[in-house]
Amino acid sequence: MSPKLKISDVVIKRLQERKSPFLGELFGILCDDTLIILSFILKNTEEQNESKYQISENNFPTEIDLYGVVNCKQNLQKYEGTLPSDIKNIIQDVVVSDNPVLLSYGYLEKENNIQAFFYKNGVATEGKYDVIKESEIWRQFVLIHLNIPVNFICCNTAKDKEEFMTRFTKKVSSGAAMFHVCDTDVYLTSINADGMCNNDKEGNDVLCNNESTSSPFSSYMKDIISENFKLPIVININMLIKTTCGKPYENSPKRALAIQHVTKNFEGIQGCLKFDSLIMFQKNRPEKYLYNALIDSVYRIMKLLKRNFFLHENILPKIYHFYPANLGHFVTLVYPTNVPDDDLSDVRKFIHSKFNLPCDEPLFRRAVTYRFTENKCEHQQLINVHIGITPSGVNGNVSLVQGNYLYYHYTHGNINDSGWGCAYRSLQTLFSWYKLQGWTDREVPTLTEIQQTLVDIKDKPKSFVNSRQWIGSLEVSFVLDTLLNVTCRVLNVQIGESLSDYAHELANHFKKHGTPVMIGGGVLAHTILGVDINDETDFVKFLVLDPHYTGPDQLIPIQNKGWVGWKKADFWKKDSFYNLCLPYRKIGV
Repeated sequence: MSPKLKISDVVIKRLQERKSPFLGELFGILCDDTLIILSFILKNTEEQNESKYQISENNFPTEIDLYGVVNCKQNLQKYEGTLPSDIKNIIQDVVVSDNPVLLSYGYLEKENNIQAFFYKNGVATEGKYDVIKESEIWRQFVLIHLNIPVNFICCNTAKDKEEFMTRFTKKVSSGAAMFHVCDTDVYLTSINADGMCNNDKEGNDVLCNNESTSSPFSSYMKDIISENFKLPIVININMLIKTTCGKPYENSPKRALAIQHVTKNFEGIQGCLKFDSLIMFQKNRPEKYLYNALIDSVYRIMKLLKRNFFLHENILPKIYHFYPANLGHFVTLVYPTNVPDDDLSDVRKFIHSKFNLPCDEPLFRRAVTYRFTENKCEHQQLINVHIGITPSGVNGNVSLVQGNYLYYHYTHGNINDSGWGCAYRSLQTLFSWYKLQGWTDREVPTLTEIQQTLVDIKDKPKSFVNSRQWIGSLEVSFVLDTLLNVTCRVLNVQIGESLSDYAHELANHFKKHGTPVMIGGGVLAHTILGVDINDETDFVKFLVLDPHYTGPDQLIPIQNKGWVGWKKADFWKKDSFYNLCLPYRKIGV
């Protein structure tokens, strides 16, 4: 019997954005006899180099596997009986299901342009499917974040590195691995994977797989799921490796120690690599399945590492996890350390093409790596402080900043810039937008670095550094151009009361570029994050981020006291001259 079929709404959207033929692989996850299709990748892409780069199930969280094929043509294709050879070749690679799925998509069809088929016993039969939202998927799963320390020492040759990684993987699969759920007394060993219940002699709780008994892990799961967490819920687990043989090996043959001395020069490498992998684990699934999922996750990440280990000699690999909004799932990539992002553009273009993503914004640069809780600073700077504020009341067409930014304001970083630093702070907010979107690896410049940049380009004299002199919109554009190669448009507003006349230009800017806008004049500077325009009433409000705030980085007082909020044009002096700096977004990966 075929499982029920659900398709992620993000997959549907990605398919419907495609307007040319392709053949692709479908990836999904099985949940309570329901197959959820989470993604697809193109089987044949332009200018791809499969000998250097690959995207496969190893780049997805463990438990997401290849489940079928998607065929995109101008018109919907009906499949009955046998399938074309190119489709059968992909279906033959499906090893986790006896019922591979075939999706047919016709991009010229006006409605009902996606049809599902199940393939069994050499015959394709039409099936039904439901669309499932991304948020609903994460209500059924948790994300396991597995930390994997690898101590290595070997010769710096492809053969020796491969042998080391093979030995490590075998050791993990032999039962030498134990897993510890962070911040708990919960441990998981190979004994538990065999369905046995045991207790650690040293007093530590060990996972018990008797489903009728409440185990430490199941209690932990209930606690974290009942709390008000943002989706997805992340559970951090550390892997531990036994260094002794233990009881299973006591009866093994006794052998004398053998030492081999080879008299020739070797180039060796050694160190401790800290890798991590991801698992999508169903919330109500018995934890006895978790151990095997953790082992499988180690396999996947080692396969990715092995390929990168050989591709870049003398450069160690590093794991990065990404969660692009227009993909709806995690992607794990391996980049070589000490190789800058600009030198990896070909890799990213290949990844974009495989996922059928446009190459107009960076989705897989290091700067946009997913931030897990344990990697965040305890007093992290506030991000996107406008989210959750009271609506403007204009009831018009709202155009907002796209993406993420950081809130910079007076006295930030324990620097007393009250009375002169508002434009600098607005510039820092604009700069942070480019960093958080992945356009730069540079840190947001300090006030002194901003001043030094203006001196370096000879816009200011040397005495400007460490002074308390103001800057305006022009200087903001100079710094963005110099440090980020960003083009800015400077918009002149003769008097503040006429700012509403430029509302539609601002709306077009937010729709096309999505960057924050700096406005300066009348001895004050602010950041504009959006505009709400009611064309029937001509009522306009601007979403303003005020850099003159001097308090702690606490969201509630910032929002409640109006340091970010909707303002009418009379917020600015009606008879003062203003310049607006509208930075353009960059294009590329």
